[in-house]
Amino acid sequence: MTAGGDDLFRVWDASSGTPAGHAIPYSRCVVSFLGVLDAPGIRLLVAADGTAIRRITLETGDEVGARLRPHQAAWIPSGGLGPVAILADDNSAVLVAGGPFGSVHRWDAVSGEQLGQDWQGWLFLTGDDRGRLRRWDPAGRMVGEDMSGHTSGVSQVFAVPPGPESGGRTVLLSEGSDGLRVWDAATGAEVGPPGAHPGAVPGVKGGAHGTPAEIADAVAYLAGDGGRYVTGATINVDGGFTV
Repeated sequence: MTAGGDDLFRVWDASSGTPAGHAIPYSRCVVSFLGVLDAPGIRLLVAADGTAIRRITLETGDEVGARLRPHQAAWIPSGGLGPVAILADDNSAVLVAGGPFGSVHRWDAVSGEQLGQDWQGWLFLTGDDRGRLRRWDPAGRMVGEDMSGHTSGVSQVFAVPPGPESGGRTVLLSEGSDGLRVWDAATGAEVGPPGAHPGAVPGVKGGAHGTPAEIADAVAYLAGDGGRYVTGATINVDGGFTV
């Protein structure tokens, strides 16, 4: 799926790169999230800008139901919607989004009904531009105290499930311009010194940082004849940490 400057959502065949399905028009906006949901009996394109979440059927290109916004954002003409995620299993599909004032909101992906009940065992992590991290339960209640340590804004957060490398516990990773930090999901305590990895973090080759030689190979390619036709591209040389 792509959202282009021609105000069209387009579906592409991942193998051949050829168009597949509808080109779906949308009003001009900056699309911040784009995903496909295979719900029982329906396939939905889920798209969001900074204001609302839209659900569109891939078969017909028609928008489904009302656009979804956090209720606290009703007074904000534009904006008010944070990061969006799709959580789905064999029985249900839920859309989760950040809202104003550090809140977390959930909707049934098919009906659009806002959900308010607790989900036991789920935990959400947010980071802000002041370097603080907060844990939230699915009802939107903050869990524990602020997790502080970054000296700059938090740009990305990740979760690593329990495994032998993480001592059998879930750990949280946060990244800022001052480096990577690791936290215990249950207690909020920082694990190890800043920049350390809890063993083999999924996506990082061998659980270790790359070497200068590994970075140099990519630099040599871009600077040499082999990269002469590469323009306007971002190439992540990080062992698969960025997907």
